[in-house]
Amino acid sequence: MYASRLSICSLILLLAACAPSPTATPGGSGNNRSDSAAPAINRTLVMAVKLEPVGMATKLLVGQNNTRSARRLGNASLAINDDKGQPRPYQVEKLPEINTDSWKIFPDGRMEVTYLLRPGMTWHDGTPLSIADFQFAWRVYTDPETKLLFGPTPQDLMDEPVAVDERTMMIPYKALYPDAHSVGGTGANDDFSPLPRHILEQQFLTDKGDPFVNHPYWNQAFVGTGPYRLERWDPGTLMQFKAFDGNPGGKARIDSVVLRWIEDPNTALANLLSGEVQVAVNDAIRFQQGSILKQQWGATNGGSVLISARESRFVQIQFSPQFNQTKSLLDVRVRRALANSLDKNAIIEGVLNGEGTVADTLMSPQMPYYQKLLDGIPKYPYDVARAEQLMGEAGFTKGPQGMYVGASGEKFDPEFRAFGGGQEETELAIMVDNLRRAGMDVVSNVVPAVYSRDVQIRASFPGLTANVTQLSERTVFTKLESYNIPLESNRWAGFNRGAWANAEFDRLEMVFNTTLDRAARDDAVIAMMKVVHDDVGVIPLYYNLDSVAHVAALQGPTTAAPDTARDWNVPDWHWVQ
Repeated sequence: MYASRLSICSLILLLAACAPSPTATPGGSGNNRSDSAAPAINRTLVMAVKLEPVGMATKLLVGQNNTRSARRLGNASLAINDDKGQPRPYQVEKLPEINTDSWKIFPDGRMEVTYLLRPGMTWHDGTPLSIADFQFAWRVYTDPETKLLFGPTPQDLMDEPVAVDERTMMIPYKALYPDAHSVGGTGANDDFSPLPRHILEQQFLTDKGDPFVNHPYWNQAFVGTGPYRLERWDPGTLMQFKAFDGNPGGKARIDSVVLRWIEDPNTALANLLSGEVQVAVNDAIRFQQGSILKQQWGATNGGSVLISARESRFVQIQFSPQFNQTKSLLDVRVRRALANSLDKNAIIEGVLNGEGTVADTLMSPQMPYYQKLLDGIPKYPYDVARAEQLMGEAGFTKGPQGMYVGASGEKFDPEFRAFGGGQEETELAIMVDNLRRAGMDVVSNVVPAVYSRDVQIRASFPGLTANVTQLSERTVFTKLESYNIPLESNRWAGFNRGAWANAEFDRLEMVFNTTLDRAARDDAVIAMMKVVHDDVGVIPLYYNLDSVAHVAALQGPTTAAPDTARDWNVPDWHWVQ
């Protein structure tokens, strides 16, 4: 063991000392530019993130949360979602349109979708980007020896792409796929991004095992097609990027970006106030630091704090027989008792000064089906009496110390693990206090935050742990899919770290993925969440307030829809006088 270590729309807040810049195009050459109004300012942008990235390729299952901004800097995609969640063409000249020659649907459910690539695109090293790179990527993403490293959608629904001509790529889909027009739009691992054949193919053909998986391309030697080229990566310190002339849509407006990881949110706060850092993203600061910045910057017009409910916090329960050390957690009555023993309002008060909203599901309250979903799922309000009834049904009674013991005298004492520093540690203390007051002899274990980058440690917690998910539908699903369970065989790549698995959930997700009608897809999501909450696969806690802060001299960062990367328009970020 490690050392102890109001409607929802009202949460989409702009706590700003100055307003954000207008929406711009993703390529960095949009109509909102005012390049002629003032000379460009030649200044390096220093971005703070909480943790060092793990893996730069977009489709890798490892490191998704702490790698979002680094991956956005280095990668482009066929499409990209704007701040309203609407897809825009990125590597393609226009998006495919259903029931046209660009998106054909056949009676047997197959599709042919055609993408016209922008002319003259290259990799960061100057090698031309070709359809052969997409074909090679498809082979890597679907090969039995390597596919477990990557998000499975959409290539699990594809046959190999066909080069119609030098710039025209036709992808045959084996089943209906409603997001075929916006592949890659969310910036998550449901992308279909190319891979550099000239760098990886020889190793792939020679040995698909460790030499391929550990190829330096995935990290320090990454070569992408996005707005910034990785020039330097000092492990444990920083990454340095240079604007790439060949970014689809035009060169980024800021020439140089340095990405620094600052584990302690108060240190990130100090760096923002001193001007050493100009923007903090990817959990570098939390709600508390954002509130301080708002007060400090408000009087001096020093910068903006963008706060939005883009995440939900939840408890994961260990279902894996390999790691679970409290077998009674596998009893759904015990899991329901745990849920009834957590005072979510107290957690919100302690962590977010009462500014958050209780979550009864992981799905976003911004989704049009949200109320229908809430009406259709079981809920577990704070109710210690109900928890005691459920524990009794599971064979537990309270001993002399007021703590539950089983029929054989065994204690109910699961470990509750969190990573140290900031919000997680505070959250853990409140939840452990809740559970102990309810008679559950929970053991608190705070693990040093540096271990949060170790995917095996994250997957091997023995009882309970808290986690977070972004609110886009597909990202939520990654926390629940059986094929997203981290295993030794897939090198611990996956986000369903509690190893909850349910065949009906997986079946319904396939319905969601292969149905064009949005109402039917909504119904599939509602049914999926009913399965999750009936079985208490996870315990939703609250909608977290995600904070992004930037100095007044930097313009461009905005709030964004749940299925949009916060830095979707980073090529258009720019300095002002």
